[in-house]
Amino acid sequence: MSTVRRDRLVSIEAEAQARWSKEKIYELDAPLKGEETQPKFFTTFPYPYMNGRLHLGHTFSLTKCEFATRFWRMKGYRSLWPFGLHVTGTPIAACAQKIKLEMELYGNPPQFPAEVEDKPLEKKDEVATIGQHKGKRGKAGPAKPQWIIMRTMGIEESEIPKFADPLHWFDFFPPLAIQDLKRLGCHIDYRRSFITTDRNPYYDRFVSWQFRNLRSSNYLHYGKRYCIYSPLDKQPCADHDRASGEGALPQEYTVVKLKVKNPLEQPALAPFSEIIGNRSVILPGATLRPETVIGQTNCWVSPNFSYMAYSILNGTGEEEIYIMTSRAARNLAYQNFTVNGKTGVDPSPLFEVDGAKLIGLPLSAPLCPYDTIYTLPMQSIIETKGTGVVMSVPADSPDDYINYVQLVNKPDYRAKLGLKDEWVANKIVSLIEVPGEMGRESAKYMCEKLKINGPNATDLLEEAKKVIYQAGFYQGVMIAGPFAGEKVSAAKVKTVKLLEEQNAAIRYYEPARIVVSRSGEECVVALCDQWYIEYGKEEWKEMVMRHLKNMNLAPVVRNGFEETLNWLADWPCSRNFGLGTKFPSDEGGTMIIDSLSDSTIYMAYYTIAHFLHKGADGIHRLDAHHENALGVKPEMFTDETFDYIFRGRGTPESVHAVNGLPTEAAEKMRREFLYWYPVDLRCSGKDLIQNHLTMFLYNHAAIWPDDESKWPRSVFANGHVLVDNEKMSKSKGNFMTLEEAINEYGSDATRLACADAGDTLDDANFVRETATGFIMKLTTVIDGSEELLKNKRSLRGGEFNIFDRIFSNTINTIIIRVEKYYTNMQFRNVLNAAYHELSNEFSQYKLNCDTMQMHADLAERYLEVITLLLAPIAPHFSEYMWTTVLGRKTSVVLEPFPKVTAPVEYATLVASRVLTDVVKEIRAQVTKAQKKRGPITEVCVYTSGAYSEWQVKALGLLRELYEANNKSFPAEFSKAVMARRQDWMTKDILPDVMAFVSFTKMNVEQYGEEALASTPAINDMEVLKEVHASVCKLSGVPTVHILSNEDETYTEHRVARKKCRPGEPSVAFPDKKA
Repeated sequence: MSTVRRDRLVSIEAEAQARWSKEKIYELDAPLKGEETQPKFFTTFPYPYMNGRLHLGHTFSLTKCEFATRFWRMKGYRSLWPFGLHVTGTPIAACAQKIKLEMELYGNPPQFPAEVEDKPLEKKDEVATIGQHKGKRGKAGPAKPQWIIMRTMGIEESEIPKFADPLHWFDFFPPLAIQDLKRLGCHIDYRRSFITTDRNPYYDRFVSWQFRNLRSSNYLHYGKRYCIYSPLDKQPCADHDRASGEGALPQEYTVVKLKVKNPLEQPALAPFSEIIGNRSVILPGATLRPETVIGQTNCWVSPNFSYMAYSILNGTGEEEIYIMTSRAARNLAYQNFTVNGKTGVDPSPLFEVDGAKLIGLPLSAPLCPYDTIYTLPMQSIIETKGTGVVMSVPADSPDDYINYVQLVNKPDYRAKLGLKDEWVANKIVSLIEVPGEMGRESAKYMCEKLKINGPNATDLLEEAKKVIYQAGFYQGVMIAGPFAGEKVSAAKVKTVKLLEEQNAAIRYYEPARIVVSRSGEECVVALCDQWYIEYGKEEWKEMVMRHLKNMNLAPVVRNGFEETLNWLADWPCSRNFGLGTKFPSDEGGTMIIDSLSDSTIYMAYYTIAHFLHKGADGIHRLDAHHENALGVKPEMFTDETFDYIFRGRGTPESVHAVNGLPTEAAEKMRREFLYWYPVDLRCSGKDLIQNHLTMFLYNHAAIWPDDESKWPRSVFANGHVLVDNEKMSKSKGNFMTLEEAINEYGSDATRLACADAGDTLDDANFVRETATGFIMKLTTVIDGSEELLKNKRSLRGGEFNIFDRIFSNTINTIIIRVEKYYTNMQFRNVLNAAYHELSNEFSQYKLNCDTMQMHADLAERYLEVITLLLAPIAPHFSEYMWTTVLGRKTSVVLEPFPKVTAPVEYATLVASRVLTDVVKEIRAQVTKAQKKRGPITEVCVYTSGAYSEWQVKALGLLRELYEANNKSFPAEFSKAVMARRQDWMTKDILPDVMAFVSFTKMNVEQYGEEALASTPAINDMEVLKEVHASVCKLSGVPTVHILSNEDETYTEHRVARKKCRPGEPSVAFPDKKA
């Protein structure tokens, strides 16, 4: 396949980038004293993590910032987009550690045994206390050796050993990210780029200042908290530390102790009598609904996997034998429970028993109305949820009901399973009353309502469970047990307290779904001493909720924030392993701030970063380890400095007195911050709403509690990007780094394909064929434009004719629409209108003009407009078009957004549509009819010069509806029209009325309320006669009669005459002459 066209675009791109760099066109500062203050637009993007190259997922999301930044610059704003690079956290440290270990075990370069390439390394460690304890790797599944991963990233074998030093990653990947962003042509002020952690002394001090403020504001605390925890990494595993399971929180269960009666006499347990001894044997039933213990009829276990036995120390100091899954035991071991005599270490089972052998065990259940309940088999129990032991409450649980009733009602089935009759003898116990139809038998009612006939109807059972649990918890009243008469919500709390007092239950936590750390280990929930940020604190949350109402957000994004604010609570923010800023409140100096918590207000640091990262020699350094042009030093950046710059506390003189910061430097930095802040737009993937973006809002409220003008104004979130409708995957061959995309398609084609991929929270689709297609499209536009301007002298001048007026009006319409699309971040619509639609309209204009030739000024106007409209999305193409093809001197980056040359004329829009529709209709009718009639050489076009009486009345009805709905039409439009049905809307004309109002509604929504006028905007007959020759030529029919609907020359056309209306002519063929 030839790459000539792509290579041509790549050459154009390189030239444009060289010019922009030379002119420092993206380096924007706050206005100097006395300089006119221009409106500003400050855009930010979550800094990507630097453990590899930027990929297409990053690219898709960051292009939203890129397109918006360029657009607002064209609208007259001083538009700033800085870009930082994140290296805080565990991933880099963990990867470096793995490379070091691989070299220790297998040499340099490592000679891996075949099985190691498919299996994670394990390294056993000693026992320690929670928060510092050791552990061995969980069974999370195979992970490739890090050495091989580095090799697949294109890193030379001889270079890989350097990556055993975490700091080498800082020097290697961030410069590559900047290189790729520059090749993409991003409108980024790279002077403000930086890396995080204590490697950057200024940023390090900035984060410390932030955390001291959180502590003084009483949002930062130290204590024991349940958190997702990686035993291998020996620390909490926050979202950014995870390979999978982002957003999963600790899920609390109440584990009810179901005590086995006479355990040593039970066949399943007798072989382990020496191990069990005189200890009680417990089947720990994990439940989210502890108040339902009073309705137990039996206990469920799985016959499909083995259960493990562990010794657990209870609240009275006695050991009990718990039989459960190994995953549950592992979680308990990190929650201050003594498991097999130890805590804070993965436990090994005392013995293992097949689940099928546990069926039929007699149990004593606390608060249960029956003295004995039995274990029964349930196929749907899984090892990765709860303890593997499930209490059965058939009155309240659809799953329990359908399984239990099936066993009770089918004795042959029981016999087949080897179940005794007495094991299912307990009657279903009603325990909760819900108002309405559910009554006292919720599970039975929902199973019958949804026609659930068996346990395999999993989707219906899940639906029934949601309905029952929600109705029961919020509306239900207990009708049995110690808390009868109380609301379910209150009874739940009291039941847990009672069970704990009786030593009959414990609290147990596990991740809400499987979480795997970036070290490759399955995480647990641990009870750790740690620093945590008290998100969810009532007054703090209320501040954010109030601000949310004033932010510019898409409804679905607003909903995402509101949902997150309703559950986000204490957030562990300290780590013992990894890279970052040392925790300022940690006396031991061993803890660092986690990667989500050091990245919530760093946007403020951008406003001063260019002063700190640009050296006196003019060289920019990401780590700021050099003398800077401002002449300041890290030790000058005490809390007083940051308080003055970012919060206006103190004076330059008072800051200088404390730390020696030059007053002029303080004033410069303060001026930059005041000009650029707040963040006007933050763009991100949707997955960050549930953590980073909500924390971003919280922390701005915390640092600037009395100055809401510094809080973010807008957040845009997009979905993930697929490649050719599949998730990116190296195994599928569709994983692409940004570098690979640019090498394959060039920058502008990549950017255009990103714009075409989508803008909503739904997953977008980057289509590689589309990217390739844009290479052809862009070069074709360039070639056509050069040819057009070369022959400009042959084009027509003088007054505009009707085709000129139509095309000029269309250009103005598209400009208005494209501006609206850019403003609303609808970049796919921008592309469709600015490129596809405008190009098609130009082609139609050329066809319409035909031998008359196009108007020279209008043809050049088209080139100018398409160039400027596409400039934010395809800037290199636009730069070439603007400066080389059109011959303009200044860079296209400095050009304003195109303006309309005149107000949009509705009449001209209608004329254009009438012409286009008539030609299309003739061609369609000819294609359809000529199979029967043969060649068609004559056609009649009927027009209406005025609305009929009923049409005028319909327009009046529409105006009333439009005004009553705040100048818009209601969602259920047809129903709203029928609700206003009047006497004249008789049955015989009602279909025509509904068709007419729908047509008019479409015109109003597309062209404005002029479409509601009671007199037609144009005279269709006059317009069509003016362009009669074009209608004949474009339709391919040599004889076209333009007629009034009152013309009865062709008697056979009664239906066509009746069908036409203003703006919508009808077409008919004369009967063939005999």
